[in-house]
Amino acid sequence: MLQIATPALVLHAFDYRETSRIVRLVTRERGVVSVVARGARRPKNKFGAALDLFASGMAHLGVHPSRDLHTLTAFDATRSRPELAASLDQFAAASAIAELCIRFGHESETGTLYDAASLALETIAAAARSDVATAGLASAWRVVAELGFAPATGQCRSEEHTSELQSRFGISYAVFCLKKK
Repeated sequence: MLQIATPALVLHAFDYRETSRIVRLVTRERGVVSVVARGARRPKNKFGAALDLFASGMAHLGVHPSRDLHTLTAFDATRSRPELAASLDQFAAASAIAELCIRFGHESETGTLYDAASLALETIAAAARSDVATAGLASAWRVVAELGFAPATGQCRSEEHTSELQSRFGISYAVFCLKKK
């Protein structure tokens, strides 16, 4: 079993048996991983509130090369995000980011997914109530792009429309063009 310490973000956690929890993390070095936190449900456990949803910190993992479920030996929380529970919109946007990482992230991902997810949660947490939907959608597109599913938006098929798009909308790229040749 290989022991590693890596920055991580808690995406999901659920109870396992009587005293443990299974936690889904996105990590900088290992991508999205599932870990078992043994004893995390005991009254006097070593994890405390560190494994709260959307918490960031240093995860100490026991990695089993031939298994999908690894061991979490410690989690030193450096940032919790209680502000994401302040409104249902913020919580929904943060949950959507976590779901994107869980569903489409892999264990072999590089640190870019961790960075994108952390930035997304920070952006959503800092957004004003009226801007949460916009911040959530923009953050989701960043995460989708890091996962390799970004739409190809290089330019309009017709070069003559590119300058018009720049002058009218202040953008340099277009997904599609409605003008006919």
